[in-house]
Amino acid sequence: MKSLPLIFLLVLTSIIVSCGNSQKDEVREVLDKREQALETKNVDLYMSLVSPDYKQKKDDKTVGYDEVKKTFLDTTGIFDSIDISEQETNIHVKANTADVIRVSLVRASIEDSKSKFRVIDKIQLEMIDGKWMIVKESDADLFSGFAFGGTI
Repeated sequence: MKSLPLIFLLVLTSIIVSCGNSQKDEVREVLDKREQALETKNVDLYMSLVSPDYKQKKDDKTVGYDEVKKTFLDTTGIFDSIDISEQETNIHVKANTADVIRVSLVRASIEDSKSKFRVIDKIQLEMIDGKWMIVKESDADLFSGFAFGGTI
């Protein structure tokens, strides 16, 4: 009879841990779709991951949903090809928000120039209507890592 509270505690702990892992897996799915959207230059897929109410303060101005779309198109449109390999991802879920730091290796090309560089993304997601959505996109700029004339 005395072991019943201990068993209950173990079961409860197991449920809590598995729920946390489930949320991290859902966040990871969003991140993987984001990566796929960047590689395929699929703006519709990318924007389906971004909160329609997106607002981020950058350099004393507010960046909204439309600016995120424009930045995506401007950035991906420069490259002939983009290949992203995730190297490390840290996901911290707290209630209905998730903070992510993802380190990726990017291989990109523009005409005959190919480059390989690392990008560190800091992204924030929020659970909105039962779905993880990006509410703060990374400040990382794919173009800033590209070296013209370099080869892979």
